[in-house]
Amino acid sequence: MYGNNLNKTVLRKEIQAKRNHLSPPEMIHYSEKICRLITSSTRFFRAQHILLYCNYGSETRTSYLFDAAKKAGKNTYYPKVEGDNLYFYKVNSLSELSDGYRGIKEPYHPSRAFQNSLKNMEAMIIVPGLVFGMDGYRIGYGRGFYDRYLADYPGLWKTGICYGVQMVKNCPHEEHDIRMDEIVCEQGVVTLNGEGEARWI
Repeated sequence: MYGNNLNKTVLRKEIQAKRNHLSPPEMIHYSEKICRLITSSTRFFRAQHILLYCNYGSETRTSYLFDAAKKAGKNTYYPKVEGDNLYFYKVNSLSELSDGYRGIKEPYHPSRAFQNSLKNMEAMIIVPGLVFGMDGYRIGYGRGFYDRYLADYPGLWKTGICYGVQMVKNCPHEEHDIRMDEIVCEQGVVTLNGEGEARWI
């Protein structure tokens, strides 16, 4: 686990190399463990709306979460890039996704958009990233899509997911960066209190 003396560019490069070095069986095994940790949580049980992402490359697989959410009768949403912004649209089947921004699968016929009129306990968003810190911050791919979206939806419970090799002690961050409520990797769950203090559960 790295300290806090590396900048975002260095961390992106080094952590992505570590993530890409994982074998496909490892990625599948870890992703399944991450899914089980999330779906066994009280937060997931109470949420009626789950905002997911479609994994790309070596990212943590999310199809397991989609299957579990649909089996539990929850509403599922996937993001679509429109200009400089991200919007989430309801998806009932993964067949409703097709190649979009940078080849990442998106809803190809957007219909019902997620609305910001829900209580905190009713929705959770699964957030991707390259690097996640024990301080709750994350480093994405540099476009700021998720930070802008989350700033407009403060009531969402923010669950960052990653492999253990992507975890660092502290993430370099700026004022506009959004802190996660929890981070889940195959090794366990890191929760953060209001002061950003982390603990493993």
